[in-house]
Amino acid sequence: MKRTGISKFEKRFSLPHPDRWQDPSLFYNRLVNATEDYRKEISDVYFGVSFSYKYHGTYRKYGEVMGAEASDKAIRMLLKVQENFGIPISLTLNDMRQPRELVTDSNLIKEFVRFIGHFYEAGIRRCTISHVHLMNLGVLQDKFPEMHWKNTVNHQVRSPQEVIDYASLGYKTIVLDRCLNRNISELRRIKPIADKYKIEIALLASEGCMPACPFKQEHDSWQAQLEHTGDNYWKSVGVNTCSHIRKEKALISEMDRYALPRTSTDVIWVDREDFDTYADLIDVFKSWGRLISEPPKEYIKQIACWVFTPTERAIRDFATNKLIWASSFKEIYENRLIPFNAWRFNSYVHGGNGEKNWDMLGEVNATNPWLSDKGRSLSQKLQNCKSQCYKCHACEHLYNVEEFDSIINWRKSTKKTEK
Repeated sequence: MKRTGISKFEKRFSLPHPDRWQDPSLFYNRLVNATEDYRKEISDVYFGVSFSYKYHGTYRKYGEVMGAEASDKAIRMLLKVQENFGIPISLTLNDMRQPRELVTDSNLIKEFVRFIGHFYEAGIRRCTISHVHLMNLGVLQDKFPEMHWKNTVNHQVRSPQEVIDYASLGYKTIVLDRCLNRNISELRRIKPIADKYKIEIALLASEGCMPACPFKQEHDSWQAQLEHTGDNYWKSVGVNTCSHIRKEKALISEMDRYALPRTSTDVIWVDREDFDTYADLIDVFKSWGRLISEPPKEYIKQIACWVFTPTERAIRDFATNKLIWASSFKEIYENRLIPFNAWRFNSYVHGGNGEKNWDMLGEVNATNPWLSDKGRSLSQKLQNCKSQCYKCHACEHLYNVEEFDSIINWRKSTKKTEK
């Protein structure tokens, strides 16, 4: 969909609501303290909720997949965000376990329609929904004509034909599969299709999961079930899968958890050229974060902003009042505060600190591999590498660690090499 009437930076970033926070007013207040430029850059704020119902004598759920739901109070505060700042809020129902009874039982369909209607009547006009059969029936589009329907990244839409098919189901935003973060050639084929069908294209630009993780379906199927019973996926069955892989990632490089882009699907922007390449093809960049922890209570007054976090070590070394931050991505871009991929959108600083500390960037970036010739070359390569890491190893070469073919059961030492 052609971006007309708005700037390069407006409505670019889909922001998660921290659904686990006990005090949802903190999120609202962060946005109150943010700049108008920052708020304008938000395309929407998405939150998770599940539809609970009884079927054949058993209680069931369909909805969000992460096991964290926004409370009623949080939703009221989100509606204030929408009313006071003009930032749309977006209901998320991304569970890939699509109950058959929601399309075969007419009474349940009516109940589900009433469930969506509750949010619609409150003024919500954006909704991620995974249940493609319901979308195909058209009942939701008929009942809620002003709703902007979004598919989920878990649908794994990867090609122009799939974009057309999902648009034909009634989706107005198509969230593309993570693999396209590293496939600019395919994005260039998708862009004219999106323009033709007048749909919005989005990428999950930051997440941290390994590319094409074989445990993704397990994670999405089990996490919500475990969370709702008081268990924790990461500390139970996830110990052998997701938690294990993340520990392996930490072992690979002593630098930090953001090192080695091959261990995640994050979009890598070093400079303006990298951002512009993606921004010309993508309407919205979605960020992870519904499960982030609540900030310390002593930091009541906070400012939503971008924070420069190049390495885990840098985060530890800087006191809270010495964080490097920026009021908006526009500010980062126009002042060329590179590398762009070291900035985190869903961040905050304590309101008592007015200094942005940009003068510290030179010191922090002195050994940043992304600013070397090899790093800049890699940022270009990653745009079309398709995450076929076993035959490349450029990421390991940049960070000077041993080559490896798969992060699964990676057990080797992190001994430095002389590449």
